[in-house]
Amino acid sequence: MTDLKEIEKLFELKEKGIISEAEFEATKIKLLDASSSDITATQAYKDYWKKSFVWRGRATRAEYWWPYLFNMLVAFVFNLVFGIISIVKDDEIFATVPYVLLGIVMLFPNLAVTVRRFHDLGKSALLALAPIWILLGLSGLAFISIFYSYLGMPISSEMRTIMGILLVLAGFSLPIVSIIWLVLLCLPGQKISNKYGNPR
Repeated sequence: MTDLKEIEKLFELKEKGIISEAEFEATKIKLLDASSSDITATQAYKDYWKKSFVWRGRATRAEYWWPYLFNMLVAFVFNLVFGIISIVKDDEIFATVPYVLLGIVMLFPNLAVTVRRFHDLGKSALLALAPIWILLGLSGLAFISIFYSYLGMPISSEMRTIMGILLVLAGFSLPIVSIIWLVLLCLPGQKISNKYGNPR
């Protein structure tokens, strides 16, 4: 964790003219670099759950990627255990229901830590949610198509063309946005304070 007291002392020295702006920034960056490696994997995972509904502030790469790794391991174990149970009982529900429940439980912590990770980069939460918006758009198109089919209403050729174009655009943009998104999540956070808070 960043030692804010040390940074405050540095700031006071800069304000008094004892150190220059350049010295202040250089020393602050050294302090932040030293503190950024302080977080352990277990602490990152505890923070992930404690801050399930915390959308403000920032999260370092460690605070994002350690929970991601642990969640992948948990999901693997769930798949393995409940997959075996479903084979033994010959019932697919034993494989799907727990996995869906796990996804629901992890939904808000995942969203919150992703938003904070983008804040650490100085980016808006809207960018953090970009793949979700695309998926929601695709779901909306599917819902409209199902709704029309259920009511037995014909879809006009113009509507079918618009839906087709939107589907193709969403289909192409989702992998591109997802790759950009993952690259951004791997970048180091800003070393300076931004509108989302102080560096961690």
